[in-house]
Amino acid sequence: MYKVFFNNRLIILKQIENEEDEEAFLHKCNARLGNILEIFFNKKGPDEIIFEHQSLDILFDDFKSNFKFIEAAGGLVFNEKNEFLYIERLGFTDLPKGKVEKGENIKDAAIREVTEECGISGLEITKELPSTYHIYELKNKKILKRTYWFEMKYTGNEKLIPQTEEDITKVAFVNKKEAEKLREKSYQSLKELFEYVTTKIIIH
Repeated sequence: MYKVFFNNRLIILKQIENEEDEEAFLHKCNARLGNILEIFFNKKGPDEIIFEHQSLDILFDDFKSNFKFIEAAGGLVFNEKNEFLYIERLGFTDLPKGKVEKGENIKDAAIREVTEECGISGLEITKELPSTYHIYELKNKKILKRTYWFEMKYTGNEKLIPQTEEDITKVAFVNKKEAEKLREKSYQSLKELFEYVTTKIIIH
């Protein structure tokens, strides 16, 4: 199943389990899918829609063809105190991430982006986490972005430096209590990642 966020609205893509299920929309062809997406984006309607198909791969490929598709990578970073690294960008709580460059390895891109946006080095990837998907508009075009996420370990003590040219105004490590507050201020597409963060902090 894919969860794709458009602001606070949600598009779900899932593989059909019961062909007699009439509650969710059964994807028939790409043209019809595109028409429904156009209505979803341009008119006030439901906060959530569901597309189903016997093949999730076919459904996602059809869905993706309606957008410019880009890939990004980022990190959920924990230090030796089990504090969590977050950033503020354009006034919103966010996580360090950025576009994967052509020919670049996904993991290398994730480490590079965290390094550039937060001013720290020596990061070590410890676990791959589920990707997130969201849609946004740029120059009157709809962009579908997949972001690969990795849990990372940081053992240094460098001064955190926000990458201001990327509109980042704050970088900080926070404890469990502060991380829980940040979850409420984060983008809808990141809330599950922030929930993972608080669980990880509790475990340790």
